[in-house]
Order: sequence, then C-alpha cells, then structure tokens
Amino acid sequence: KIMPGTIFFINKNKNIFFKNKVEALGKKDDKIIFKASSRNPWGTVAVLGKKSSGSKFNFIEFYDGSGNYSEQYTFTSMFSLHNTSDIELKNINFNNNHKFDDMLHVIYSSDVRMDNLSFFNAFGDAIDIDICDKIEISNSSFYNSKNDGIDLMESNVDIFNVNIVNSADKAISIGEASIAKLNNSTLQKNKIAIAVKDKSKALIKKVNFLNNESQIAAYKKNL
Repeated sequence: KIMPGTIFFINKNKNIFFKNKVEALGKKDDKIIFKASSRNPWGTVAVLGKKSSGSKFNFIEFYDGSGNYSEQYTFTSMFSLHNTSDIELKNINFNNNHKFDDMLHVIYSSDVRMDNLSFFNAFGDAIDIDICDKIEISNSSFYNSKNDGIDLMESNVDIFNVNIVNSADKAISIGEASIAKLNNSTLQKNKIAIAVKDKSKALIKKVNFLNNESQIAAYKKNL
C-alpha cells in the first residue's frame, strides 16, 4: 500500500518494479507523486506479472520519466503494465516523458480500466496498447503528443468520452487486427484523427472530428 501524499524522488535512469498487488490510493488534495530527483529523467515504473493482478492506482502524478532497457526486460514507457490483469487506473496525470516511445504502455494484459487520465506532451505515443483484451479508456484527455494519442496493436479496446488534441501523427491508431469501439469523443487538430490498418475494425459513434488534416484513413501498412 502506498499512502496519500507519498512522493517518490527517482534518480537518473532508476526504476521501480512492482511484482505483487499494489494499492496506490492518493486523494484529490493529497496525491501520490513520481518525479525526477534532478533535471535528468528517471526510467520506468512497472506493474509486472500475474501476481500484480488487482492493483489500483488513484490520484497519481507522473513527471519526467522515460523507459528502461535491461537484459531481462524492455520498457518503452514512463509507466508500464506488463503481463497483468484486473487493473484500475483513475485520476492520473502524465506529464513530459523523455527519450522512449510511450507515456503509458499496456502489453500482454487484460481487464484494464482507465478513467479520468490526462496526458500532456508525450515524447511519442501517449498510450500504447499491445496484445491486450478487455481494455477500457474513458473520460480522458490527450494534449500535444509527438506521435499518436492512442496506439493499438492486436488489442480489443473500448474508448469513450475522450478528447484528443494536437497529435503530430494520429489521434487514434488502430492497427494489426485490433478492434476498437469509439463513442462520444472529440478528435481535434490532429494530423490524422483515426487510422484503421491491417485487418482492424473500428466502430465509431457520436464522435466530433474538428480541424484534423485527415479525418479517417484506412490502409494496409504491415505484411
């Protein structure tokens, strides 16, 4: 258990791996914070393995992480969910990651519920979801991602009530046999609002497309 008001000052390139169930439950006026101890970015915070199932993170702030390469694992994000299930992420702000592709990476996982998340200035993708099932993203905002707001590969994802603004590539990239349901959302000022690729399916309902260079693109990319 991580108590409200806890602050982690993390050194350059250092990481935190949680291999058992975590309850990091901050409060609206007393958040849990992960931040750099200096001007140098830290590595990754990872929730790793089946024993971490059932973990919950609420009222969290992440600042200035990156990722991690090691002999055993590669983490491409500031915060990673890896080979786990039944995860709840609520009321979390992700701010200014560095060097690596993603702010949040979810891989080999299922039954992950994300609600009221905010992503600011992603170095690449804000959320990258790979080979996952039963993923839900709701009531969340994405601003100024240098690549995609949400990037999907071989995953089944429900997305509703999101606002994605000013992604340098795609607001939502649905690729490699993914299935995405998108409802009640706004995609604004992105290069491409939605891209559907490589045997993927997109079900889109009540979505506002505003001032994107391309609204919807459908094409083959990978063999």
